[in-house]
Amino acid sequence: MNDIQSLYDKLTQIPIPFAYNNFPKDETPAMPYGVYSTSRANPFYADGKVYFVFGHLQVELHTKHKRPGLERKIENALEGFAWTKDEEYLSDEKCYVITYELEVRENGDSTE
Repeated sequence: MNDIQSLYDKLTQIPIPFAYNNFPKDETPAMPYGVYSTSRANPFYADGKVYFVFGHLQVELHTKHKRPGLERKIENALEGFAWTKDEEYLSDEKCYVITYELEVRENGDSTE
């Protein structure tokens, strides 16, 4: 299945901490770590009804140093999804943030 839960299950197999949206205040782990969140919904609508909903998902990898092997592990977890990748260096936090964006089915069932 290509839904949010199955993607989260794949991400948690990567040996770094992952959290939805953010880690609790004062509990942010040492880098590297990952965060994923949904920002909007994109329903599949036809014949007067919504069949299922895609969520726009962002997966972020936070690292102190460039980690191509770790990026590949995340990209392997995203297998089967169409995604884009952006990278930026946050000079004030002295870290890289690699962001993957994709659309993921929000639930495994149609709304029939």
